[in-house]
Parts: sequence; structure tokens; C-alpha cells
Amino acid sequence: MKKIELLAPAGDKQAFIGAINAGADAVYLSGKFFGARKYANNFTKEEIKDLIKYAHIRNVKVFVTINTLIFEHEIESLFSYADDLVSSNVDALIVQDLGVLHQFIKRYPDTEIHASTQMNAFNKEQVAYLKNSGVKRVVLARETSIDTIKEIKQHVDIDLEVFVHGALCVSYSGNCLFSSLNGGRSGNRGACAQPCRLAYDLLEGDTTVVKDTYLLSTKDLMTLGSLKDIMDSGVSSLKIEGRMKRSEYVIATVRAYREAIDHILEGKTFDIEKRIQELLSVFNRAYTKGYILNEQPYNITNLFRPNHLGIESGEVLDFYNGKTTIKLTHRIHLKDGFRIIGKKDLGGKIDKIIVKNNSVTEAFAGDMITIDLPRKVDIGDKFHITQNHVLETSLQPYLDETYNLIPLEGKLIAYVDKPLEIYIKTPYSSFVSYQSEYIVQKADHPKQTAEVLRSQIDKLGDTPFFLDSFQVHTDGISFIPNKILNDLKRGVVEKLVQSLIHDKKSKIITENFKNIPVSITNNITVKVETKAQLEKVITYPVDYIFISEHITYDGDDKRVKVFSNRIWSSKNNKVARDYGQLPSEFIDATMNVTNSFTVNELHKQGVKTVPLSEELDNFQIEDIMKGYQNRFGNIPNLEMIIYNTPELMLLKYCPVTKGLGIDKLKCNQCMKYDYSLRNKDKNYPLIRDSGCTMKLLHHTRINKTNHINMYKKYGIHNFRVHFTTESANEIDNVLKSIV
Repeated sequence: MKKIELLAPAGDKQAFIGAINAGADAVYLSGKFFGARKYANNFTKEEIKDLIKYAHIRNVKVFVTINTLIFEHEIESLFSYADDLVSSNVDALIVQDLGVLHQFIKRYPDTEIHASTQMNAFNKEQVAYLKNSGVKRVVLARETSIDTIKEIKQHVDIDLEVFVHGALCVSYSGNCLFSSLNGGRSGNRGACAQPCRLAYDLLEGDTTVVKDTYLLSTKDLMTLGSLKDIMDSGVSSLKIEGRMKRSEYVIATVRAYREAIDHILEGKTFDIEKRIQELLSVFNRAYTKGYILNEQPYNITNLFRPNHLGIESGEVLDFYNGKTTIKLTHRIHLKDGFRIIGKKDLGGKIDKIIVKNNSVTEAFAGDMITIDLPRKVDIGDKFHITQNHVLETSLQPYLDETYNLIPLEGKLIAYVDKPLEIYIKTPYSSFVSYQSEYIVQKADHPKQTAEVLRSQIDKLGDTPFFLDSFQVHTDGISFIPNKILNDLKRGVVEKLVQSLIHDKKSKIITENFKNIPVSITNNITVKVETKAQLEKVITYPVDYIFISEHITYDGDDKRVKVFSNRIWSSKNNKVARDYGQLPSEFIDATMNVTNSFTVNELHKQGVKTVPLSEELDNFQIEDIMKGYQNRFGNIPNLEMIIYNTPELMLLKYCPVTKGLGIDKLKCNQCMKYDYSLRNKDKNYPLIRDSGCTMKLLHHTRINKTNHINMYKKYGIHNFRVHFTTESANEIDNVLKSIV
């Protein structure tokens, strides 16, 4: 089995150092801008440069995320930022934005460009498109199964990266507008407010059938027990999620997966249960094996709680006068963090443990303990340990930058009347040599033995190295001053460091943008979801009608074009849903177009009319028009959505069956009744896309038909209407206002 990369997250320097000391082969992180975890601490450009050097000395790679959609006004600052990263010898840039991806591939020919999971690559056609574009690695969608991974690898020779541990998004990545269109914090811009972690009611029509439940909150991914199956699938990198997590989480998780990978490669077993208990302690929302290991969608969410559960460790037996008696099911320690889960949760740290009237520092399963609490809890409430003090104390040494010194192999050559020479190497580098100008002199007083010279070279001070295997070749009659030896050591170590940090000049190629001929059209396109809607719309003089592939249409109206399901398996349909179905004349409004580079790339792929993202405001739309004209010398043929109920999420999981307790696929429950989720006073309709893939819609229909003249002033003359649940009368009302 080939060596496989373990890729760790870092949201701050402690997590970065801890990840490397715990065994990560590569670390991914973000700068202060353009990263999908805007609220992590993240790093300045200067900090990233220093961290790259620190990592490269230790044979660890650094990938920087630029995995957000980019707005037009950010383009120049983005290039300046990315240029600095490339000049700092970053190993790869992880990118979401389609236009930026193509620009980076051309601009940075010596730097790997990785396609972010935000690009939602889940089939071989998408991966082939990305490889043919010049991408070196694809981070697959979390919904991709191990069988599909094998199929992709069989057809496309490219590095594949998969998530093996951490938080999951309930929506297909890059397809979630929930936070953006309900509060202005865009997940595609790194600012997700996580509305999926809120409680919702499930409505059947107007009737509440499930109340105040975490119907969208996923469990955390954990694949430690099936890691060999994933490694055997052909992937190149195993990725841990967690740039918003504490350093203790990063260290414990990296350590567990490092140990698992090494034992698998060596054909050995290890104490997996011990490591799983540690992982549960540092953070978990309950675990799922994930879609990668064919988890049933029904089991992907945790209706109970959306936050860290820790380990259930006991049950409340009594409460009296501020003192609580608990029967333990797991070992606990003084200073552990806890939460008592009941009608109202109560958390804190254990300051004192009483067992049989004695104060103790730890207690065990089966013990009856007493702890002090500030308020009443109920008999039967569950006692959870959410922070293991002993475990986290044991992880602190991993935060020391000198925790793992690097072994050196080498030799010193010291012969009278010849220059002094030294050679050293690490386990992962070639030898570097350094020759002193000093000519070795014959000793007039006690001669230096090989052992004496070795002891002098052995003192490497505050460097990250230590001498492991070192030979001294000498005639035994020389004497070398300590200053000469110290200068020799310093010179060879500096030379070794320079060779390790890959201090090379990576190419940066600025492009003269080409003028792509574009025909300007004036079209009205209507997209429908049902046959009844099609029969109504086809009576209107619109230019194009996009219909779902599940609608049977035997007519010959050339205006009708078929679009595939969002999670598609065929490129044969006329309307492309994503980049994997390019080239195409027609595309859906799901391409996340937020800048002129993406517009230009789609025009180059034969797309006649480019619909803009629903996340753009009017100023940003106008910026794209101006930016395109300035860069490419002509006017793009853009399209605006002027009426729809925006799709907020695309779900492989069905909240209806989970809420109703129907643990089976293709139950067709969603076809029998109208379902929606409600939070406070807002109702979000649920409709089926295909099979059991569901779409969560906005609580409000967006009608911008009265903005058509304003968009025309910007230079946009194509408009789209998307009907989802509208009746014939509602369709009439909309279309009569625009045609």
C-alpha cells in the first residue's frame, strides 16, 4: 500500500504546531481573507510565510485555502495576496471559485491548485473536467461514497482528497444559501451562521407533526475503524475538519489517525477504542461513518443536540441543598468539564469529588459521587464529561515547537593541512556540505580525538536538529579552535535549512486577457418543476422553457430544454447544472457566478447566457459588468433571476422521514403531502429533487420583475423566472407582468 497523506486543520498557531508534532503530513490554513472559516483566528501573510518555513524544515506541506466565492472588487487584492503566498513557497492553493481556479492555474504554473470541496465534485465527469483544466487535486464532496471514489480513480488519474473526521454540512457543499439569504452571512464567503444547528418544527401542510427538533443538525464524521477501506479506495489524502476547533481537538485527532494509518501500513492492530474515547472527549456531536462509508441518510443527523456531547458518564440520583449525587458509568477526574443534560442544561468544571465521605481526585464507573452545583437538577438527568482534564494535560507537550527534534546523519572530516569539512542530512533530504576556510593545524598541545570533536559538533543549540548518526574522520593529531567548529556548525545548519524550506522562485505569469466574441440576447427563460406548470408556461411567448428531467414531454417545441437533477449522472441534458456538464449552450443558475472571470470562463465553454449568483447585490452586479468590459474589452451576455423561491439547501438527507421516524428510502411520503420546516415565524418548504434528494426553499418568494428596467440600464437583457410550487393562477400573474 502506498504512503498516504494525513492533512490537518489549523485555525491558529497552537493548532498548527500541535498538528505537526502529532504527525500531520500537511496542514491547511487560511489567511485573514478569502477563507471559508472567516471566524477562525487565521493568519497574516507574514505569519503564513514563517509557518511555511517551520513546516518545510520538518518535511510538512502547507496548503492555504482560498475557498470562497470572489467578488469583482476583490480581484486585484486577491491576486496580490496569492502572489505573496506563491512567493512564500506555499505548497498548494485550495480554490472554490470557478473563474479564479482557471486564473490561478495559468498564473501559478509551479504551484499546485486544488479544487475545494466547495466545488461539490461527486462524479468522474466533474473530476475529469477539473483535471483537464489543470487542477492537481480534487477534494471530493462529503456525499461521495467509497464505490464512487473507486470509479472516479479508475477513470481519472488525479490525486483525490477526502474528509475522514469532523463536522459535516447537511447540504451539499457550495450549494447552501441558507445563511446568506437569511441574515446576510454567506457560507460561500466563509461567514456561515449555521442555521442548520437551530431547532425546527416539521409541518405537514399546516399541521405541526414534529416540534422544536434539530432536524438539520448533522452528527460528526468518524472513520477510524474503517480507515483501511478508505485508504484502499485510491485516495491520496485523508483530511480532518476543524479550523474552528481548539488545539487539543487537532492534536488528539491527528494523533489517533496517524497511529491508525501507520499501523495499517505496517499490517498491525492498535487500541482503537482508547483513541475513540479520546476523540469523544475533545469534541463530538455523536458520530456517523458518513456517506463515504455508505451511511444511510436517516442516520446522518442527531436530533438530540447540535453541540459537543462529550461522554455520557453517569446519572443524577439525588439533589439536596446544592449537592448532587451521581452514579457513574465512566471514570472522571478533578477539573474535568461536565454538563448535566435535562430540562435545562447545566455545565461547569468539577472542583471537588466526594466518594464515601472522602475527597478524591478521580472516581470510577460504579462509584456514587457527590459534587456541588449552583442550582437544582432533576433525578434521571444525564451527567456528561465534556472536557477530560487528564487527557488535555497530556496533550500540552505537543504545543512545544521543539517537541520533535529532527535527527541528523553526517560526518566531519578533519585532517591536518586540509580544509575542515562537514556533511549532514535529515531522513528526508540529501546531504549538504560546508567547507571551512580554516586549514586544520597540527596540535602543539593535547590532540583532539574523534570523541572530543563529536561532542563539540553535538551541541546544536536552539536549532530543531539533533545528531543521531555522526562519524568523525580525523588523523588524531590536529587541534581545531571551538570558534571554528561553531562557525562550521552554523554554516552547515543554515545551508541545510535553506535546502529544506524550498526557497525557490515560483513563476507568476500575468495574462493579457483575450476578447471572447459574445452575442447579446434579449431572452425570457422560464424554469418549471412540474408538468402542470409546463402546460401553463408553454402558452406564453417566452424564449426558453427549462424543464426537469423527470417531466415527460413528447412535444416538438424547440424552446423546451431539459435540465438534469442537481445530483446528476448524465451529460446528455441540454441545460448544464455545474461545470462537469460543460461545454453547454445553456446553464442553470447554480454555477455561483460572482465575478467577471467566471463569466468569461463560461462564455469560453460555449455558454450563451450566464446567470448571476443570487448572493449578489446591485452594486456587485454593476461591478461585474464594468470589470468584464475593462478586462475583456466587450460586454458579457448576463442573465438575472427576477422571480423564484430560492433554493437554500440541497440535501442527500430527508428531514421528513427523520422527523416522522420512517427509516427507509423511497417512501414517497413527500409526494403525499406538502412539508416544510418552521423556525420562529418562517416556513421553509421541502420539495423533492430526485429520488430522496431534497431541496429546502426560502420562506419567501422573491419577485424582482419591477427591477427589469434597472437591470437593462446595467446592460443585462436576459431574465429568468423559476416556478417551484406555484399554481396556474400564480404563474399567470407573474408572466403577464413581463411578456
